[in-house]
Amino acid sequence: MLGVVLVHTGQRVVGLPARLAAITNFGGYGVHLFFVASAFTLFSSLSQRSPSEDRPILYYAVRRIFRIAPMFWLAALFYVWWHGLGPQYWAPHGLRWLDVLATAGFVHGWSPTTINSVVPGGWSIAVEMNFYLLVPVLFTWLTNLRRCVWFFIGCVAGQAVLNMATQPAFVRVLAPDEQYLAVHMHTLWLPSQLPVFAAGFVLYYALAPRLRRQPGESDPAWRMESVSLVLWLLLAAVVLAEWWMKPASMFWGSVLAVLVFVLALHPSRLLVNAFTRYVGEISYSGYLVHFVVLEIADRVLRHFTTIARFPLVYLPVLYVAAVIGTILLATITNRLLESPARAVGRSLIAELQRRHRALVLIHPQRG
Repeated sequence: MLGVVLVHTGQRVVGLPARLAAITNFGGYGVHLFFVASAFTLFSSLSQRSPSEDRPILYYAVRRIFRIAPMFWLAALFYVWWHGLGPQYWAPHGLRWLDVLATAGFVHGWSPTTINSVVPGGWSIAVEMNFYLLVPVLFTWLTNLRRCVWFFIGCVAGQAVLNMATQPAFVRVLAPDEQYLAVHMHTLWLPSQLPVFAAGFVLYYALAPRLRRQPGESDPAWRMESVSLVLWLLLAAVVLAEWWMKPASMFWGSVLAVLVFVLALHPSRLLVNAFTRYVGEISYSGYLVHFVVLEIADRVLRHFTTIARFPLVYLPVLYVAAVIGTILLATITNRLLESPARAVGRSLIAELQRRHRALVLIHPQRG
């Protein structure tokens, strides 16, 4: 979340030196760190829950919906009210209520004019929710490190071919003043982000020996699942090739997965501490609300001060104001909406389990 706030803060500060602007833009890869973590934690969660749950896929879906949907729907309603339906950068001809409905249904990530137009940053929620649909199938198929490595390589090659093949189609359906959205589409949509998720799967199986360690056991000498040297070299070559490929998020997603791997083996208090853990807890709310917090902070500072004339001073001041405001507002939305929604999801799962067990007792053959 902190990195995402940084990139959007930098975009509001006029006159930043090019190198400093490049540093703030790098914060945008915080989203891709979340994608890596999401793939890792979902595989870990399914691995732990599946053996003990009677309907793990159904319960997985319930958890995902109650985790993501309520806060996102509230954000969609708020931003439609806040920004209106008029023309904007991501929708040059304005929004229709059909676009709002598509966003509410999490299918907005398949259209260049809706992928990021209703909810600021909503492209990543579209990618995440559509990725959730793939996870149960991928969890069944990607059962070891070797398969995950091949899946990663396939995703890198596949997205390049798919983006090249679909470019003419997007150009044809977009109006002349919307053509720039085709480039954004191929940067943001799910096929271009799959290599980042795939890096998270590789990370999961690379750390599998440590994850399987029982509580109380001494940490065994770390060893990774056996994979041929040729495959490792091919993986390294593909990661290096990502440096010259688009989107750049593929390469940095891979780098972030490696950094997380190193951090898992050698934790650092600088990066893993009470503050970062708390920011992680409220990061979803923070991601959705920081846009309006940043906009308000920018307006207030520009209205009451002249500090915006000095970009090197304005950047840290606006960033700190946005971070503090985001943490405060996200804490409220997390406690009032996110946490209760997750509790409702857990209650629903408990009720579904109770009914299923009662049905099995009455009709054992259906169990």
